Amino acid sequence: MRLPQGAGDVAAETLMNLFHRKTRNHVRKAQKSGLRVLHSGSLEILRALADLHKRNMEAVGVPPKCWDVFFALRESFEYDEVYRVGALLVFFYNRTAEYFIPGGSAEHRTLQPMNLLIFEAMKEAVRRKLRYWNWCGTALTATGVYQFKKRWGTDDYPYYYYTRIFDERILTFAKETLAHEYPPFYVAPFGSLRNAAA
Repeated sequence: MRLPQGAGDVAAETLMNLFHRKTRNHVRKAQKSGLRVLHSGSLEILRALADLHKRNMEAVGVPPKCWDVFFALRESFEYDEVYRVGALLVFFYNRTAEYFIPGGSAEHRTLQPMNLLIFEAMKEAVRRKLRYWNWCGTALTATGVYQFKKRWGTDDYPYYYYTRIFDERILTFAKETLAHEYPPFYVAPFGSLRNAAA
């Protein structure tokens, strides 16, 4: 989605006008609920996000990112220069804000905290003069997630994975072996494996 340019209340109002009516209502509900949006790069907060993410992904039958991914992010990036974390991890890089890992507690979902976090992250992206908000890919079967993202004024684009095989032997493994050995990674299209039926 292309982010508006501007500052302060004007940018916030321009953003709100991009959203579907239901999304605007969810953001306003969260704002009125007394929720506060804070950010931190602490290990404790990152662990809390990892736990929320794991519960959320397991609830919808999607493999969660393992702790190693979260830890590697903390080790690889300087906090508040590239990412912010609360119950939402967003990357700010190269004119783009990337919605990377959300996590929310089921018992507080009615307060719409994720909507408020996303809105505040979008305002921060506009403040940083970024041009795009990338929602990343959504599985075709995840219709609820797709609908949620679509209501933020999102444009649809084809989403591709590009891989480069450096060692052809990887194509001799069974897909179950690759999924087990490299759980958070996309290694190669399973259809290109030599024993894809194995």
